[in-house]
Amino acid sequence: MLKLQALITLLIINQSYISLVHAEGSHSHGHSEHESDIFCATECTEGNNADPCGDGKGQQESCTEGTSFITMFDKFGYSNQTALPNGFLGCSLHACEDLCMSAIMDTNWTEPMKVVTADDGVKTFCFADGNGMFMSKDLAEMSALTRGCSGSHFMDPMYKHGSNHAACVDSYHPDGSSSSRFTWST
Repeated sequence: MLKLQALITLLIINQSYISLVHAEGSHSHGHSEHESDIFCATECTEGNNADPCGDGKGQQESCTEGTSFITMFDKFGYSNQTALPNGFLGCSLHACEDLCMSAIMDTNWTEPMKVVTADDGVKTFCFADGNGMFMSKDLAEMSALTRGCSGSHFMDPMYKHGSNHAACVDSYHPDGSSSSRFTWST
């Protein structure tokens, strides 16, 4: 019951934020303002490469190849470059709600990204909706993956997700890939 109350409180807060953003003339990120505003990407490892997000869907049609954009290892829960996985995949809204449940329930969550580690050791990188602006390029690029796009661009003094200002505007799909048959790279 307490978890349900916390989730309802979070949804009310998110709805208030969305109402404020829309009142200021901002645009939606490709999903209804009545849906949760949680975005995530998860690791692609040898153990989960067949379905990293767990629902057969993703924001891209396959895992990224490489993780070279991560230079701040500790911010993502890694000790060094060799600890990084094979790649990452942005997940559907439903998968993010499941994978990031502990982050959603954390009433003290204030940082732009929260790392959630599953029982099997696989990390998921959870982002609450926001303007996509970050103090580090690493966070902006991971946020881009959660939105179905890639890259980042510098907007002094911060970084915004997407290779240019409009790159992530229509790239996000709450239901994941719109492909009729989802494919995974191996």
